[in-house]
Amino acid sequence: MSPAAAHADPTFDTRSFAAPTEAAAMPSAPGTFVSLAPARVLDTRTNLGATGPVPAGGTAHVTVLGKGGVPTTGVSAVVINVTVTSPKSNGYVTVHPDGTTAPTASNLNFTAGQTIPNLVVVKVGANGKIALRNGSASTIHLLGDIAGYHLAGTPAAPGAFASLAPARVLDTRTNLGATGPVPAGGTAHVTVLGKGGVPTTGVSAVVINVTVTSPKSNGYVTVHPDGTTAPTASNLNFTAGQTIPNLVVVKVGANGKIALRNGSASTIHLLGDIAGYHLAGTEPTWTARSVPLPSGADPDSARLLVTDCPTTTACFGVGHYTGTGGVKNIFVSTRTSTTWTSKSIGTVSEEYVWMSELACASAAFCVAPVTVSGADYGSPDRHLSVVLSGEVWSIIPMVVSGDGGLECPAAGTCHAIGDRNGIGVFSTFSNGAWSEVTVPRPPDAVQGATGDFSDLSCWAALGCAIIGGYDGVDPQTTGMVITVSSGVKAARAVPTPSGAMYGHHPDAIACWAPIACAFTGAYVDSSSKEVVSVGAVTPGAVTASRAPMPDDDVPMPPGDSPSTHRLPDIDCLDTGECFAVGLYATGGDTKPLVEAFRGGTWSVVPTSSSSGWRGELSSLSCPTTGACTAIGNSSSLGIGAVIDPTAVATIEPLPVLPGTTPDSVRLWDVSCPSSETCVAIGFQNYWERDGVDPVILERRP
Repeated sequence: MSPAAAHADPTFDTRSFAAPTEAAAMPSAPGTFVSLAPARVLDTRTNLGATGPVPAGGTAHVTVLGKGGVPTTGVSAVVINVTVTSPKSNGYVTVHPDGTTAPTASNLNFTAGQTIPNLVVVKVGANGKIALRNGSASTIHLLGDIAGYHLAGTPAAPGAFASLAPARVLDTRTNLGATGPVPAGGTAHVTVLGKGGVPTTGVSAVVINVTVTSPKSNGYVTVHPDGTTAPTASNLNFTAGQTIPNLVVVKVGANGKIALRNGSASTIHLLGDIAGYHLAGTEPTWTARSVPLPSGADPDSARLLVTDCPTTTACFGVGHYTGTGGVKNIFVSTRTSTTWTSKSIGTVSEEYVWMSELACASAAFCVAPVTVSGADYGSPDRHLSVVLSGEVWSIIPMVVSGDGGLECPAAGTCHAIGDRNGIGVFSTFSNGAWSEVTVPRPPDAVQGATGDFSDLSCWAALGCAIIGGYDGVDPQTTGMVITVSSGVKAARAVPTPSGAMYGHHPDAIACWAPIACAFTGAYVDSSSKEVVSVGAVTPGAVTASRAPMPDDDVPMPPGDSPSTHRLPDIDCLDTGECFAVGLYATGGDTKPLVEAFRGGTWSVVPTSSSSGWRGELSSLSCPTTGACTAIGNSSSLGIGAVIDPTAVATIEPLPVLPGTTPDSVRLWDVSCPSSETCVAIGFQNYWERDGVDPVILERRP
């Protein structure tokens, strides 16, 4: 390609450079959850799904099979958000399989005039319907939005869900399950194994609708495995006199019980209705292994910097080492099944090598941008990319840096962002070569000062979103989002959050559908404190606001040292649920920070661990469904966090190489092709010998 053509503005070319991407397999194991885009299947205000209003003591019979993306067969239970509105008196709603007698249980409790929702997991009746009974003395309207379903059959795989007809296992008003009322700061210890249809063994967690009633003061309820310390988390928040439910997924304690702690200054009553359970199995565990290095490699110089696992059996890591004669080598480590091997794929003459991303569209196509530079200050950078095509790795020149971010949405096609003299540049890899793509800036961008790019996310070969900052007519740095979708390019400013003094800059973005994205950033507020920002991108709007923060957050002024408030990585499930990880300050320490974006709303994800971990989470990976995994560092240890579908992050220390006692551990990157299988890479540091050991961490059942 000629230099002129290399810098032209080409149309995206989706012709394959390698084998086609492997198709994603649909879940098939009984009890597996299948997520769906939210779809309304019930609204009695418009007679959708059932005629309204629902009379006092009446029942709405709603067909769910074949509706909202739910198949017509092979479904055991649906996950549905149920909302009651316009009630004329106090009451409750019971959701159960149609064709069965309504149990003594409730999924929603309401007062006259209140509109209130709750998530429900309900077994589907033999006729393909569910029933919603109005347990009040007046009419109500009901709304129902499908979120997903569980596959029918006898669950056998660890983690699979078994649905049950609702069964009450706790009512402290009658001393069922626990003696009531629960005192201020007290805990109800409730046996769930062997109750309400739950087996006595083989259960990892239960799905239970918890209701608080008759509270004398404001407070919260924390539900956790019995025999463990109550985490800094809440499942229900209430005000004095309020009756309110919430669906809870909670791990069962070793004694077969769950614990419900009253986080208020007065007594409360608690009710619990079992909806199903998850099967136990072998818990995935982390193991550490040495990186096999090519012959002639100096171990203390070796670094694995990036990793990606396109399948549960195929994983790759790319890094560099100093070889014979002091020559810098770029190498790749490959895992097939359980075996890792490494080989050099080329040498560079420069002293310094850096890479920040590896993206694999399949096990036969991967790309990693590489920046190399000389030892002399001011020596120019050279931009390369490591490419796997079929079974052959090669090093290919890039037109500009790709260290800002990389996505490979299809085999043979990648998009990258970087900078040229501080200006953001977007480039595309197609037909075996890189070319620069011109993208617009917001209309008020100052000519010649068009800003930088921070991150990008692609939902298709022809669709990406770029996030960054630019200098506008307003002297403050302003955030921007650029979308490239099927040849249509658009740039929009990100609104500055209320209370920002200067320096609002988006940092990370993730998209789960065309122009449907969530992002994170940071700014300095009017009190000169560093603040985390969060936002969302839709075809019609870009929003940004101050991020919700944990109660013990202490805002800090910005400084020359690393940030104390940030969310540097974000990823999304196919359901549109997104998670972001980073850190926040509590005064003299920093703690891991996890935030969730669900239903258009950002919230803090509570963290649970055996000890209060300090440090940060820096890299995150979410498979298409299930749990997400993040890795980071705490003092001298590496730490990992599993963010489960209930949005609770469990933090644990990660192992070191057997027989070693490193002075510190630094983890760089993580990739998870499934919720139970992950690979993380980094190194262990030894101060006494001034050396390192590159390390691979694997998480497997």
